[in-house]
Amino acid sequence: TAHSVGGEKKVGNFKLDGWVEERNLGIEVNGCAWHGCPKKSCYPDDNMMLPNGMTAGKRRLKDYERKKFILEQGIDLKIFWECEIREMLENDRDMKEKFNNYLDEGPLEIRACFFGGRTGPLKLIHEARPGEKISYFDVTSLYPFTNFNTNYPIGHPIVHTLNEEVHWTCAADNPYKLALLKVFVIPPKKIDIPVLPAKFDEE
Repeated sequence: TAHSVGGEKKVGNFKLDGWVEERNLGIEVNGCAWHGCPKKSCYPDDNMMLPNGMTAGKRRLKDYERKKFILEQGIDLKIFWECEIREMLENDRDMKEKFNNYLDEGPLEIRACFFGGRTGPLKLIHEARPGEKISYFDVTSLYPFTNFNTNYPIGHPIVHTLNEEVHWTCAADNPYKLALLKVFVIPPKKIDIPVLPAKFDEE
């Protein structure tokens, strides 16, 4: 893969997403929206436009030529569509658990830093006493406030690759004072209100 020692396997001018040396096997993972998955629920018509500005038919033709060249080099090739992998994860509990436990050591993706605001109720039921009124308060999002008042690193980044365990328990433990960090955080075990965001079933 791109994160392996030596980088992605090259075949001519093409790079493979995965490579199994002992089986001479190349693996490709095609995002449905970027490669024009032909399934009925994706992009079945050749004239459908993809986010990259290319029609599904033109993208599929380019991928066919790529596949043809790779196979001509005597390489076995397996291609998985994004929607197929999602379906596998829904039906295969072991596979889903392995995906969930996989520690991604790849590059930081800044978009992954952002989550929606807290929406969980703090109290599920309350009976109002005589003279008591139950009200709902909408709190202004912290995103605009944070973006306006917080310093952000700018310019060409200096990349620090640690891949080591650290014992940071407060902000002062972090030696990088103005940086974007990709870390695996062990959440506190004894806390009433969660402080880390989480996604379940893609939500």
